[in-house]
Amino acid sequence: MILGLTLIVLLVLVLPFCVKKIEHNLEVFLFVMGVAAALVSRQMNWHLVGEAFREPILISAAVMVFGLLFKCLRQYLDRGVQWILTKISVPIFVFLLVILLGLASSVITAIIAALVLVEIVAMLPLDKKFETQLVIIACFSIGLGAALTPIGEPLATIAIAKLKSWPEVDFWFLARLLGWEVLGGVVVLALFSLFLHGHKESHGLSRRVPRY
Repeated sequence: MILGLTLIVLLVLVLPFCVKKIEHNLEVFLFVMGVAAALVSRQMNWHLVGEAFREPILISAAVMVFGLLFKCLRQYLDRGVQWILTKISVPIFVFLLVILLGLASSVITAIIAALVLVEIVAMLPLDKKFETQLVIIACFSIGLGAALTPIGEPLATIAIAKLKSWPEVDFWFLARLLGWEVLGGVVVLALFSLFLHGHKESHGLSRRVPRY
């Protein structure tokens, strides 16, 4: 069993980087690997199947609701960002963006926070190198912040599902347990973004339509 699980871990770590088809169909690949791991460890049963259908309902509903809100409010987001950029400098805006998306991801989910990030970055007048660095830092911030509630990301959902038998575990349990550590990490990432040196593009505010 240990050998089989070790092989599955190696496949998950290596194949997405080596096989383009797997990289482009990552969700299906991870689902197959998860089923394989359950079979190898002899944990596949009807209880597990029921948990797999029941536990993601809350996070799926959150993604749907906030996804619809994002679609309806997208034009207002664009106008708001453009107005803010006329009032504060880009470094300060980037600092606030990393913090706000990191903390908001625990409520609006990491998926929607990433969509908002793509939308905003597409409007920033930055060179490609700085833009890439900003996206990486912001994604780390989103990943940290999303761990604070069970709707933020799937790993938080799994954690709450496994601990729900504890009397003190509720929706905000992870926020109470890890809140200050996560907040500190998000702030450090935001501060780090201030030390990145990018250059504004000469044509001012741009509006590149993100592909998603």
